[in-house]
Amino acid sequence: MDGWQSWLTEAGVSLYIGLFILLVVEEAGVPFPLPGYAVLMYLGFRAHEGSADPLPVLVTAILAVTSGSCILYGVAHAVGRPLLARFGRFGRAQTGRIDTVERWFERRGILVVVVGRLIPNLRNPTSLAAGFLRLPPHVFFPGAGLAAILWSVGYFCLGLLLGQPGSIVANMLGTH
Repeated sequence: MDGWQSWLTEAGVSLYIGLFILLVVEEAGVPFPLPGYAVLMYLGFRAHEGSADPLPVLVTAILAVTSGSCILYGVAHAVGRPLLARFGRFGRAQTGRIDTVERWFERRGILVVVVGRLIPNLRNPTSLAAGFLRLPPHVFFPGAGLAAILWSVGYFCLGLLLGQPGSIVANMLGTH
Protein backbone atom coordinates (compact mmCIF):
# COMPACT_ATOMS: atom_id res chain seq x y z
CA MET A 1 0.00 0.00 0.00
CA ASP A 2 1.16 3.46 -0.80
CA GLY A 3 -0.36 6.90 -1.16
CA TRP A 4 -3.43 7.84 0.83
CA GLN A 5 -4.23 4.21 1.77
CA SER A 6 -0.80 3.93 3.38
CA TRP A 7 -1.31 7.19 5.25
CA LEU A 8 -4.67 5.96 6.59
CA THR A 9 -3.16 2.66 7.70
CA GLU A 10 -0.24 4.39 9.41
CA ALA A 11 -2.65 6.72 11.15
CA GLY A 12 -4.53 3.67 12.46
CA VAL A 13 -7.65 4.43 10.44
CA SER A 14 -9.30 1.69 8.46
CA LEU A 15 -10.19 2.30 4.85
CA TYR A 16 -13.88 2.28 5.71
CA ILE A 17 -13.60 4.77 8.57
CA GLY A 18 -11.47 7.03 6.36
CA LEU A 19 -13.99 6.78 3.51
CA PHE A 20 -16.86 7.49 5.89
CA ILE A 21 -15.17 10.58 7.36
CA LEU A 22 -14.15 11.92 3.96
CA LEU A 23 -17.64 11.59 2.50
CA VAL A 24 -19.50 12.92 5.57
CA VAL A 25 -17.25 15.99 5.72
CA GLU A 26 -17.59 16.63 1.98
CA GLU A 27 -21.37 16.15 1.98
CA ALA A 28 -21.78 18.36 5.05
CA GLY A 29 -20.49 21.23 2.93
CA VAL A 30 -16.82 21.37 3.91
CA PRO A 31 -14.60 21.63 0.83
CA PHE A 32 -12.15 18.76 0.60
CA PRO A 33 -9.21 18.51 -1.83
CA LEU A 34 -9.89 14.87 -2.69
CA PRO A 35 -13.39 14.52 -4.19
CA GLY A 36 -15.49 11.64 -2.94
CA TYR A 37 -16.48 10.57 -6.45
CA ALA A 38 -12.79 10.09 -7.35
CA VAL A 39 -12.27 7.91 -4.28
CA LEU A 40 -15.33 5.81 -5.12
CA MET A 41 -14.16 5.39 -8.71
CA TYR A 42 -10.73 4.36 -7.45
CA LEU A 43 -12.26 1.84 -5.06
CA GLY A 44 -14.36 0.48 -7.93
CA PHE A 45 -11.17 0.06 -9.91
CA ARG A 46 -9.59 -1.72 -6.92
CA ALA A 47 -12.62 -4.02 -6.75
CA HIS A 48 -12.09 -4.80 -10.43
CA GLU A 49 -8.57 -5.91 -9.48
CA GLY A 50 -9.95 -7.94 -6.60
CA SER A 51 -8.34 -5.83 -3.87
CA ALA A 52 -11.49 -4.09 -2.54
CA ASP A 53 -14.71 -5.64 -1.33
CA PRO A 54 -17.65 -3.88 -3.04
CA LEU A 55 -20.34 -4.43 -0.39
CA PRO A 56 -18.60 -2.74 2.58
CA VAL A 57 -17.38 0.09 0.36
CA LEU A 58 -20.87 0.77 -0.98
CA VAL A 59 -22.61 0.45 2.40
CA THR A 60 -20.06 2.83 3.95
CA ALA A 61 -20.40 5.31 1.08
CA ILE A 62 -24.20 5.28 1.10
CA LEU A 63 -24.38 5.79 4.87
CA ALA A 64 -21.76 8.56 4.78
CA VAL A 65 -23.29 10.46 1.86
CA THR A 66 -26.76 10.25 3.41
CA SER A 67 -25.45 11.32 6.84
CA GLY A 68 -23.47 14.25 5.48
CA SER A 69 -26.33 15.58 3.37
CA CYS A 70 -28.71 15.23 6.33
CA ILE A 71 -26.28 17.18 8.56
CA LEU A 72 -26.18 20.02 6.02
CA TYR A 73 -29.97 19.91 5.67
CA GLY A 74 -30.37 19.94 9.47
CA VAL A 75 -28.16 23.00 9.93
CA ALA A 76 -30.01 24.89 7.19
CA HIS A 77 -33.38 23.74 8.60
CA ALA A 78 -32.40 25.04 12.04
CA VAL A 79 -31.59 28.55 10.79
CA GLY A 80 -34.41 28.65 8.24
CA ARG A 81 -35.56 30.99 5.55
CA PRO A 82 -35.02 34.26 7.50
CA LEU A 83 -31.26 33.76 7.27
CA LEU A 84 -31.53 32.97 3.57
CA ALA A 85 -33.64 36.07 2.98
CA ARG A 86 -31.20 38.24 4.93
CA PHE A 87 -27.88 36.96 3.56
CA GLY A 88 -28.94 35.12 0.41
CA ARG A 89 -28.43 38.17 -1.76
CA PHE A 90 -24.67 37.71 -1.32
CA GLY A 91 -25.01 34.29 -2.94
CA ARG A 92 -27.32 35.70 -5.63
CA ALA A 93 -30.44 34.25 -4.03
CA GLN A 94 -33.23 36.62 -5.01
CA THR A 95 -36.71 36.48 -3.54
CA GLY A 96 -38.28 35.47 -6.87
CA ARG A 97 -35.82 32.61 -7.30
CA ILE A 98 -36.32 31.48 -3.73
CA ASP A 99 -40.10 31.39 -4.27
CA THR A 100 -39.66 29.36 -7.47
CA VAL A 101 -37.42 26.81 -5.75
CA GLU A 102 -39.87 26.60 -2.86
CA ARG A 103 -42.72 25.79 -5.28
CA TRP A 104 -40.56 23.05 -6.89
CA PHE A 105 -40.01 21.49 -3.48
CA GLU A 106 -43.71 21.76 -2.61
CA ARG A 107 -44.87 20.12 -5.86
CA ARG A 108 -42.20 17.50 -6.45
CA GLY A 109 -40.37 17.18 -3.11
CA ILE A 110 -38.52 13.86 -3.27
CA LEU A 111 -37.92 14.09 -7.03
CA VAL A 112 -36.32 17.55 -6.68
CA VAL A 113 -34.09 16.27 -3.88
CA VAL A 114 -33.00 13.17 -5.82
CA VAL A 115 -32.31 15.02 -9.07
CA GLY A 116 -30.63 17.96 -7.32
CA ARG A 117 -28.41 15.66 -5.26
CA LEU A 118 -27.25 13.87 -8.44
CA ILE A 119 -26.19 16.99 -10.37
CA PRO A 120 -22.58 18.06 -9.78
CA ASN A 121 -22.32 21.48 -8.10
CA LEU A 122 -25.99 21.28 -7.02
CA ARG A 123 -25.55 18.49 -4.47
CA ASN A 124 -24.88 20.70 -1.45
CA PRO A 125 -27.07 23.64 -2.57
CA THR A 126 -29.99 21.20 -2.87
CA SER A 127 -29.56 20.12 0.77
CA LEU A 128 -29.18 23.74 1.86
CA ALA A 129 -32.25 24.90 -0.06
CA ALA A 130 -34.34 22.02 1.29
CA GLY A 131 -33.32 22.95 4.83
CA PHE A 132 -33.69 26.72 4.46
CA LEU A 133 -37.12 26.31 2.88
CA ARG A 134 -38.15 23.87 5.63
CA LEU A 135 -38.86 20.89 3.40
CA PRO A 136 -40.27 18.30 5.83
CA PRO A 137 -37.72 15.70 6.98
CA HIS A 138 -40.04 12.86 5.88
CA VAL A 139 -39.64 14.18 2.33
CA PHE A 140 -35.93 15.10 2.41
CA PHE A 141 -34.49 11.99 4.08
CA PRO A 142 -35.84 9.39 1.61
CA GLY A 143 -34.82 11.57 -1.33
CA ALA A 144 -31.34 12.06 0.08
CA GLY A 145 -31.04 8.31 0.76
CA LEU A 146 -32.12 7.35 -2.75
CA ALA A 147 -29.75 9.92 -4.28
CA ALA A 148 -26.91 8.58 -2.08
CA ILE A 149 -27.54 5.05 -3.35
CA LEU A 150 -27.59 6.13 -7.00
CA TRP A 151 -24.54 8.41 -6.64
CA SER A 152 -22.42 5.91 -4.70
CA VAL A 153 -23.27 2.90 -6.85
CA GLY A 154 -22.88 4.95 -10.02
CA TYR A 155 -19.36 6.19 -9.32
CA PHE A 156 -18.24 2.87 -7.85
CA CYS A 157 -19.51 1.01 -10.93
CA LEU A 158 -17.88 3.53 -13.22
CA GLY A 159 -14.53 2.70 -11.62
CA LEU A 160 -15.37 -1.00 -11.78
CA LEU A 161 -16.20 -0.78 -15.48
CA LEU A 162 -13.14 1.28 -16.33
CA GLY A 163 -10.93 -1.59 -15.26
CA GLN A 164 -7.48 -0.98 -16.68
CA PRO A 165 -8.18 2.61 -17.77
CA GLY A 166 -8.92 3.19 -14.08
CA SER A 167 -5.18 3.18 -13.55
CA ILE A 168 -5.24 6.78 -14.80
CA VAL A 169 -7.28 7.73 -11.72
CA ALA A 170 -5.00 5.58 -9.55
CA ASN A 171 -1.95 7.38 -10.90
CA MET A 172 -3.61 10.75 -10.24
CA LEU A 173 -4.19 9.70 -6.64
CA GLY A 174 -0.57 8.49 -6.40
CA THR A 175 -1.47 5.01 -5.23
CA HIS A 176 -0.71 2.67 -8.10
